[in-house]
Amino acid sequence: MRSLRLSVAPIDQGTSVPYAINSKIETHLIRAISAMGVTAAPYYGQFFVSGRFDHGLDDVVPGPPTRHLLKTTLTIYIGDAINRQVYATTSFELKGVGNSEERAYISALSSLGSNNRQLRQFIESAKVKIIDYYNSNYENYLRRARTAMQERNYEEALYYSTSVPECCVGFAEANRLTMTIYQHHVDYEASLLLAKAQGEWAASPDEAGARRAYAYLSRIDPSAACYGQAMALGQQIQVTVKENWDFENKEKYRDQVALEKQRIAAARDIGVAYAKNQPRTITNFVFSRWY
Repeated sequence: MRSLRLSVAPIDQGTSVPYAINSKIETHLIRAISAMGVTAAPYYGQFFVSGRFDHGLDDVVPGPPTRHLLKTTLTIYIGDAINRQVYATTSFELKGVGNSEERAYISALSSLGSNNRQLRQFIESAKVKIIDYYNSNYENYLRRARTAMQERNYEEALYYSTSVPECCVGFAEANRLTMTIYQHHVDYEASLLLAKAQGEWAASPDEAGARRAYAYLSRIDPSAACYGQAMALGQQIQVTVKENWDFENKEKYRDQVALEKQRIAAARDIGVAYAKNQPRTITNFVFSRWY
């Protein structure tokens, strides 16, 4: 289940919650959700966890020391940012005591750990619904991935193909497509680097040009289709400038990048980077679905 991912979006704090509490509760939720076998991260994905604080009661008891007695309700929901749906929602009655308002909130949030039965049931219920969604819709992700690949939008293609979680029935097909897209991405990037290296060497076939060319050649993945051409150019440069450019390290690296797990991780990182660069907005549509 670890490949199932949930993003954690900012909590609607209202006007009464200290600003610093937002980042603290996001961190708190990431830790709790991760402990339940779900990969949690800051907000960038389709499925996300967020919520809001209802207006709380904050009584101040004079000191010394001054104490804040807090009582508030935190409603948490799991939403779908693309289809604008709420998959699950639950509310927690929180109480906390601290020598400041912020410390009182931190105290109140301490009950929302991975051992919280209500939170665990909430996450487990949402996991089932999200997996059902992927099982029914994974072919749409693969179709979008193939379209993006044909248009050489490899980052977008990898976002769609790596979105299908391991616990989904379509994961094996998605994984095969991911490897195909990733190889296309590697080949395309390498061809651009080789063209730049060739241009630098053609423009200046001397030591200075060789250094600029090698700066591009050294970035070419050993699994790329044009790697043989890159090696040939490197050898030509070596003969001309009498410099022993070190390609040995790239050859040693070849064995490492051939490992499927590392290639999957690299492909997923590209997809995640693409998602992080997309505009994301939490709108009030989620609240209207609660009532």
